[in-house]
Amino acid sequence: MPYDTLPHDTAFVDRWSKMRTRPENSALVTYWGIWFLTAAVSGFANLFIIILIRAKPHLWKKPFNKYVVSLAFPDCVFSICCAVTCGLHFMHGTWYGGAVHCNIQNVYVMFGITASIWMNVVVARQIYLMADCAARQQEYAPPTSRDVMTHILGVYTFAMVIAVLPISPWPGPKANAARGMACLPLEADELSTILMWTLYLPSVLVVPVLLLAWYFFGAYRLLLRHQDMKVAQCRISKASSAFSCTFSKTTSEVNSAACSASREGVTKVASCPYEAGEHSPLFRALLPSELVASLRVQAVEEMRATERTPMTVVSYRDFVAHGSVPRSSDRLQRPLGESDITVFVSHRWWGEAASARDGNRHVDNDQLYKFQILCRGLRKLSKKHGLDLEKLAIWMDFACIEQDIPELLLAGVESLLSYASRSQFILIPVFPQPAAVQAFQDAEHPMDLLDYGERGWCRLEAYVFLCLGEITGRAVSCCGYGLLFQCKDSKVFGEEFKALGTKQGCFGFKSSYEQLKPLMGGSAAFKREQLPSSGKFTVESDRVLILASEARIQNVYCRHNPHCHSGASQSQRPRDSQPVCAGCQTAHLCPDASADHPVPVLQQSAQVVAAEQPAALVWSPAATQALLRVLSA
Repeated sequence: MPYDTLPHDTAFVDRWSKMRTRPENSALVTYWGIWFLTAAVSGFANLFIIILIRAKPHLWKKPFNKYVVSLAFPDCVFSICCAVTCGLHFMHGTWYGGAVHCNIQNVYVMFGITASIWMNVVVARQIYLMADCAARQQEYAPPTSRDVMTHILGVYTFAMVIAVLPISPWPGPKANAARGMACLPLEADELSTILMWTLYLPSVLVVPVLLLAWYFFGAYRLLLRHQDMKVAQCRISKASSAFSCTFSKTTSEVNSAACSASREGVTKVASCPYEAGEHSPLFRALLPSELVASLRVQAVEEMRATERTPMTVVSYRDFVAHGSVPRSSDRLQRPLGESDITVFVSHRWWGEAASARDGNRHVDNDQLYKFQILCRGLRKLSKKHGLDLEKLAIWMDFACIEQDIPELLLAGVESLLSYASRSQFILIPVFPQPAAVQAFQDAEHPMDLLDYGERGWCRLEAYVFLCLGEITGRAVSCCGYGLLFQCKDSKVFGEEFKALGTKQGCFGFKSSYEQLKPLMGGSAAFKREQLPSSGKFTVESDRVLILASEARIQNVYCRHNPHCHSGASQSQRPRDSQPVCAGCQTAHLCPDASADHPVPVLQQSAQVVAAEQPAALVWSPAATQALLRVLSA
């Protein structure tokens, strides 16, 4: 019964007739005019969101942004179609289009409402899963693009079925103009009323609202539990401070007890691994949080002790005012200050010559692309993290390591670990050419960058920061900066586009295509063939320096990373036994992994193996009893 309405002065007073009774035309025209304006604004707002996300590949690539578009699309369809419908009715002063228009309106209204609310349920479920992972202290795995599209297709299909039912022969609610204003599913008799309240309305509104409440309330409870766990950990941490002194005194006794148990035949090893000391496996297994923090402080201090020449930096203001990438001979560098926020610039020299020691033209090209990209990248980094540009300092090898005195140049290279420990951010400029841009688009690790990841010196700088992040337990803030878009046509790479990162857009406005993209996350994993010493070098003799730097980094890493327990050394293991690595149980891999097996940073250099590594920890009842006796004493 599409558009079967009754006049305002009808004599019918039953419930179903009142639903179809329309007011006077003047009231309807006012109603349609208001809805026309409201729906038009809403429709264009949703359309803007869809275009914005879809036009930016780096935004569209993220699964949750696809959910945002899937939420905006049904709202956009509903609003724009409603604006057209109400506009036609308003201009004609009465209902326009008859039964056909009524059917069309019913379909887009019910599709928009159903798809929107059920997509909210899908998003709420993902929020609940994130909260659940946080409460369990697990890493949340976001849905893949395929999963997202499956969810969207399922919701839209269900919404279209709901929208079509009222114009089909089914006995439930039928499309009709509710009080003459808009066509919606309406009851017509007892059977349709029953189906409306037991099947149709629950499917459209009741069930999704209950699910939304369930997911959001569940997420809230999980987050409260996560907060309670953090408070409890804090209390335990405070309580353990009183225990730490006693524990450190008894460590030697506990380790000796474990050794005795081993020598009695409980654990047969060539030598006892549990000698007293803060680096023993047993001590690490029972470390209070304060002692873990103390070990990390010691590690940083040891890194900084490798500094052979003081760290110098260039202030952001001096860097920009210079007009090009400064050279050490320009003398813009100054000692690092206590309040400085240091950005470590890791880069490949973009010049044509084999060595950059002859002039500034070699570290950058003639168009100064690198300098301009770095200036914009530093501003973007500062804006993202809320940094004060007056306190921003840049460390860059070309500007801060002496380029003309070989002894000072070597001293600067050997101080790289110390310089990294004093830096808060690492920034990598990306060369503006099609292949490099495409590699940056797909990159998830610094080694994925074209003309950077294969270079030995570049690898070393990224390697240092990854090791540093694991040792200190802090997140590594490593970002690439440059053009970031789906590069399909090299013709767009004009001079302005490469130098400024902008392109002329609609209505004469310029759009920036440059982005700051994080390139490090999780554990410090390198494949064996990605080690710095395996990289390419312009001067082959540099490989010796890199090997020495690798040894220095791994030495600090192995002795101070709380999560690193190496297995027995070659001299301690039988010839036919396999190396034991406790790290294998915690997402790290053994030193003898295959060539394409990812390796943690501490276990990668075949040239540097500690002479005496402890055997694997094998706990026993005797050792447990010894521990309890010591702690109760």
